[in-house]
Amino acid sequence: MNALTTVDPVLPALTRAREALAVAYENRDAKAAKEILDQAEVVRVYTSRIDGAEDLAVKAAEIKVRAVWTLGRILAAMKEAGELTQAHNRAKSTPSTSLKDMGITRDLSSQAQRVAQLTEAEVDERASSATERREPVTMGGLVSEVKQRERKAKKKAKTEDLKGRNEPLPVGERKYQVIYADPPWRYDHAVSESREIENQYPTMTLEEIEGLPVGGLCADGCVLFMWATSPKLAEAMGVISAWGFTYRTCAVWDKMVIGMGYYFRQQHELLLVSTKGKPGAPCVSARRSSVIQEKRGKHSAKPLMVYGMIESMYPDAPRIELFSRVQRRGWDAWGNQADAHV
Repeated sequence: MNALTTVDPVLPALTRAREALAVAYENRDAKAAKEILDQAEVVRVYTSRIDGAEDLAVKAAEIKVRAVWTLGRILAAMKEAGELTQAHNRAKSTPSTSLKDMGITRDLSSQAQRVAQLTEAEVDERASSATERREPVTMGGLVSEVKQRERKAKKKAKTEDLKGRNEPLPVGERKYQVIYADPPWRYDHAVSESREIENQYPTMTLEEIEGLPVGGLCADGCVLFMWATSPKLAEAMGVISAWGFTYRTCAVWDKMVIGMGYYFRQQHELLLVSTKGKPGAPCVSARRSSVIQEKRGKHSAKPLMVYGMIESMYPDAPRIELFSRVQRRGWDAWGNQADAHV
């Protein structure tokens, strides 16, 4: 396919280009795929400047993306077979080719191999959708899609790794009069991917949280201090009931920094207090204000002063923290992030 000076021959040329890509892939000919890519870009730029040739520009963009995908598949296959090497590392006896030999930059190689992670069916779907919208499918858009997929896969692997570090709850080993919990609530919506809770720590479904055998940790009289955000209040009440507790009251943490929200921009979190049996109320001198004021710190980290508050309320009680992120002297801890000490 040659650079064109008139519009009429464009469509047949683009059709031939697609056929040529199939041949290039079959022959593992990266140079041919790169040439088709470059020529498709010439056609795309040329037709995008001609009134009434928008459909041809979209078609040329499709061929360019298909050429990138084909090139990525070829380069990945060459790399796996040991046929692709850095020019300065190539031994004279090694029958290999470098990117430089083929006129391919490292950036293009990286982008092409990312796009090649998509299946052919996915590329077909993106191309068809772009044609229907009469908007060119772009290499940048496909690269971004694959990068997002890679981030999600990496995040999922991290989540599974952290979940795997959780030992079973130490039911039967010791009974506790105080349980302090900060469940990793899972949210249905996030303002943006970068703000998703899963970016910070692994979450659990409501069923997973309710299904924990927390009741097996409780002494005859036990008090539960559990954190809940206002959107999760109804679910938190369900967890309290599932764990065998009865809701009593709550405190409010004023984070002193405004956050996000769909109705109100959240600046507070709730510390729910529930009991099982008769643990007894704290003495009058240990009863604090129901408003805790401390500036918000690292994502999901709770005020350290709450440890001291609970310790003064129940000074001699055996205590355990669930979903712990730090290790506190005088407390047992269960969780997958309890590395730091406070």
